[in-house]
Amino acid sequence: MKSVVFALVMLACSGYVAADKGDVTRDEYLKRAEAHFDKVDTNHDGVLSETERDAARARMHEKMAKHGKDMPDMMEHHMKGDLSKADYMKRAGEHFDRMDANHDGKLTAAERKAYWQSMRNKASAAQ
Repeated sequence: MKSVVFALVMLACSGYVAADKGDVTRDEYLKRAEAHFDKVDTNHDGVLSETERDAARARMHEKMAKHGKDMPDMMEHHMKGDLSKADYMKRAGEHFDRMDANHDGKLTAAERKAYWQSMRNKASAAQ
Protein backbone atom coordinates (compact mmCIF):
# COMPACT_ATOMS: atom_id res chain seq x y z
CA MET A 1 0.00 0.00 0.00
CA LYS A 2 2.89 2.39 0.72
CA SER A 3 4.02 2.21 -2.92
CA VAL A 4 0.47 3.01 -4.08
CA VAL A 5 0.30 5.96 -1.70
CA PHE A 6 3.70 7.25 -2.82
CA ALA A 7 2.73 6.83 -6.46
CA LEU A 8 -0.32 8.95 -5.76
CA VAL A 9 1.85 11.58 -4.12
CA MET A 10 4.12 11.53 -7.16
CA LEU A 11 1.08 11.88 -9.41
CA ALA A 12 -0.04 14.89 -7.44
CA CYS A 13 3.47 16.30 -7.35
CA SER A 14 4.49 15.65 -10.93
CA GLY A 15 1.32 15.74 -12.94
CA TYR A 16 3.13 17.91 -15.44
CA VAL A 17 5.08 14.80 -16.48
CA ALA A 18 1.84 13.06 -17.37
CA ALA A 19 0.86 16.08 -19.48
CA ASP A 20 4.01 15.82 -21.61
CA LYS A 21 3.38 14.58 -25.11
CA GLY A 22 6.90 13.33 -25.76
CA ASP A 23 9.34 11.06 -24.03
CA VAL A 24 10.71 11.98 -20.60
CA THR A 25 14.16 10.74 -19.62
CA ARG A 26 15.04 9.62 -16.11
CA ASP A 27 17.24 12.70 -15.64
CA GLU A 28 14.41 15.01 -16.76
CA TYR A 29 11.96 13.25 -14.46
CA LEU A 30 14.30 13.55 -11.48
CA LYS A 31 15.02 17.23 -12.20
CA ARG A 32 11.28 17.90 -12.26
CA ALA A 33 10.75 15.92 -9.07
CA GLU A 34 13.52 17.89 -7.35
CA ALA A 35 12.09 21.21 -8.57
CA HIS A 36 8.69 20.22 -7.27
CA PHE A 37 10.12 19.16 -3.91
CA ASP A 38 11.82 22.55 -3.62
CA LYS A 39 8.57 24.33 -4.47
CA VAL A 40 6.51 22.36 -1.93
CA ASP A 41 9.21 22.66 0.77
CA THR A 42 8.07 26.17 1.66
CA ASN A 43 10.32 26.55 4.70
CA HIS A 44 13.33 25.21 2.75
CA ASP A 45 14.42 22.80 5.48
CA GLY A 46 14.93 19.84 3.13
CA VAL A 47 11.89 18.01 4.55
CA LEU A 48 8.29 17.86 3.36
CA SER A 49 6.01 17.94 6.36
CA GLU A 50 2.42 16.73 6.30
CA THR A 51 1.41 20.40 6.49
CA GLU A 52 3.43 21.28 3.40
CA ARG A 53 2.05 18.29 1.48
CA ASP A 54 -1.51 19.15 2.57
CA ALA A 55 -1.01 22.71 1.33
CA ALA A 56 0.27 21.43 -2.03
CA ARG A 57 -2.72 19.09 -2.28
CA ALA A 58 -5.07 22.03 -1.52
CA ARG A 59 -3.43 24.07 -4.29
CA MET A 60 -3.97 21.16 -6.66
CA HIS A 61 -7.65 21.01 -5.62
CA GLU A 62 -7.99 24.71 -6.42
CA LYS A 63 -6.22 24.40 -9.75
CA MET A 64 -8.35 21.45 -10.82
CA ALA A 65 -11.55 23.19 -9.70
CA LYS A 66 -10.68 26.19 -11.89
CA HIS A 67 -10.68 23.78 -14.84
CA GLY A 68 -13.97 22.19 -13.76
CA LYS A 69 -12.37 18.97 -12.58
CA ASP A 70 -12.64 17.13 -9.28
CA MET A 71 -9.67 15.75 -7.42
CA PRO A 72 -9.66 11.97 -7.98
CA ASP A 73 -10.44 9.99 -4.82
CA MET A 74 -7.08 8.29 -5.05
CA MET A 75 -5.38 11.61 -4.34
CA GLU A 76 -6.95 11.83 -0.91
CA HIS A 77 -4.63 9.21 0.58
CA HIS A 78 -2.18 10.72 3.04
CA MET A 79 1.33 9.67 3.93
CA LYS A 80 2.10 10.17 7.59
CA GLY A 81 5.18 11.91 8.89
CA ASP A 82 7.93 13.90 7.28
CA LEU A 83 9.60 13.05 3.98
CA SER A 84 13.24 14.06 3.51
CA LYS A 85 14.52 15.26 0.16
CA ALA A 86 16.90 12.30 -0.06
CA ASP A 87 14.05 9.83 0.55
CA TYR A 88 11.77 11.71 -1.86
CA MET A 89 14.40 11.61 -4.61
CA LYS A 90 15.16 7.93 -3.97
CA ARG A 91 11.47 7.14 -4.25
CA ALA A 92 11.13 9.31 -7.34
CA GLY A 93 13.87 7.27 -9.04
CA GLU A 94 12.21 4.01 -8.02
CA HIS A 95 8.90 5.37 -9.26
CA PHE A 96 10.42 6.23 -12.65
CA ASP A 97 11.87 2.73 -12.88
CA ARG A 98 8.44 1.17 -12.22
CA MET A 99 6.81 3.32 -14.91
CA ASP A 100 9.57 2.60 -17.47
CA ALA A 101 8.00 -0.66 -18.66
CA ASN A 102 10.68 -1.50 -21.21
CA HIS A 103 13.54 -0.16 -19.04
CA ASP A 104 15.04 1.98 -21.80
CA GLY A 105 15.58 5.02 -19.56
CA LYS A 106 12.70 7.08 -20.93
CA LEU A 107 8.98 7.26 -20.35
CA THR A 108 6.72 7.38 -23.35
CA ALA A 109 3.19 8.80 -23.20
CA ALA A 110 1.89 5.24 -23.52
CA GLU A 111 3.98 4.01 -20.57
CA ARG A 112 2.80 6.91 -18.40
CA LYS A 113 -0.83 6.38 -19.33
CA ALA A 114 -0.67 2.62 -18.67
CA TYR A 115 1.07 3.10 -15.33
CA TRP A 116 -1.38 5.71 -14.04
CA GLN A 117 -4.33 3.59 -15.13
CA SER A 118 -2.92 0.69 -13.12
CA MET A 119 -2.52 3.00 -10.10
CA ARG A 120 -6.14 4.15 -10.43
CA ASN A 121 -7.22 0.52 -10.58
CA LYS A 122 -5.19 -0.37 -7.46
CA ALA A 123 -6.53 2.66 -5.58
CA SER A 124 -10.12 1.74 -6.49
CA ALA A 125 -9.57 -1.84 -5.37
CA ALA A 126 -8.10 -0.67 -2.05
CA GLN A 127 -11.19 1.38 -1.17
